[in-house]
Amino acid sequence: MNLLEAVRDNKTEEAIAALEAGGNPVFTKDGWNSLLWSACNGNEEIVRVLIKRDACNPYIKDNDAATPTEAKSSEKEDPAFRKPDDAKKTGKYTPLHWASYKGWEKIVWILLKEGMSPLKID
Repeated sequence: MNLLEAVRDNKTEEAIAALEAGGNPVFTKDGWNSLLWSACNGNEEIVRVLIKRDACNPYIKDNDAATPTEAKSSEKEDPAFRKPDDAKKTGKYTPLHWASYKGWEKIVWILLKEGMSPLKID
């Protein structure tokens, strides 16, 4: 089971094992990535693990693969400071959108405090 499937199915142990095996935390399929699924499912543990693995970092390249064995040679690269798409037009919502919509207050707090804050200083 790859990372995206494990997170989508809310299987914490399998998701962590997939990350340990080299799963790409920013891989996106059909507009959904691991952090988006875990926020939508309300899984605090996976959200925290993904944040520690830089799933929120916009500067990590998405290799178009869930695991290194699925990696493609061509990589897409967006400009670092491009204007975000309008979610109403594209259907692209953030993990924060889904967590708040589903009522996962703890996830909202985690994302605001640890993951999504632009002022986060390490």
